[in-house]
Amino acid sequence: MRALLMTLVALALTSGPSSAVLAGDDEAAIREAYEKYADAWSRGDAEEAAALYDTEATYTNPSGVTRRGREAILEESVDWFAGRYK
Repeated sequence: MRALLMTLVALALTSGPSSAVLAGDDEAAIREAYEKYADAWSRGDAEEAAALYDTEATYTNPSGVTRRGREAILEESVDWFAGRYK
């Protein structure tokens, strides 16, 4: 599960940093974003987790399905927490 979380965070951060989360390219901001994502994921908070993605982010899930944009990522996250990760 930790590997999946790390992959998701890496994808989120490399798809274009959200100006609300990353003010610069420094380690403290990246760690803060990771901690926020991990906390949201642990609580099953799809909205908070998706909010950390850039509005134009691209995410490919482990099944190979690609979602484009924060809203599409949010929809998939809601599905995850309602089903498989409930």
